[in-house]
Amino acid sequence: MTHEINVAALLREDTRTIAVAFPKGVDYPNQALAEGSMVDIEEFDKRYYAYVTDFDLKEGDAVLVEAAGSIKVAIVCKVDDTVKIDPGLQYELRWVIQKLDFSHHQENLIKNEEIKGLVQQAYQRNLRRSFAQQLLAGLDGSEEKEKLVALLGKA
Repeated sequence: MTHEINVAALLREDTRTIAVAFPKGVDYPNQALAEGSMVDIEEFDKRYYAYVTDFDLKEGDAVLVEAAGSIKVAIVCKVDDTVKIDPGLQYELRWVIQKLDFSHHQENLIKNEEIKGLVQQAYQRNLRRSFAQQLLAGLDGSEEKEKLVALLGKA
């Protein structure tokens, strides 16, 4: 009997194989991936690599895997229902290290944009008020001030 190098993956009932692709020419995800938006599969290598996982994954999920001696981000392109490994395979399939969840990062980006918008609105209101107060302070007569205030609305 020969030694089965993928015996753990073959025997565990909570595992399945997946196919992943890597971003073209880089060891990290592009900004769109990091922001959790739709992944443009054209940005990824068309070669798929098999990994074993016990994570609940679906196509399009980002994962961390070991490849070429370093940790890399990959995109899940296919999820098998079970472990699909040929018995007697001469190399050991590597395991997915972690499923990446960008939801917290997305929430932060949304929150930051909302803060920026509110600060910009407040800045514009303050600038308008400050400018109107400077103009009113420069007018000599109260009649001129009253007329300008009436024309401007609220000052």
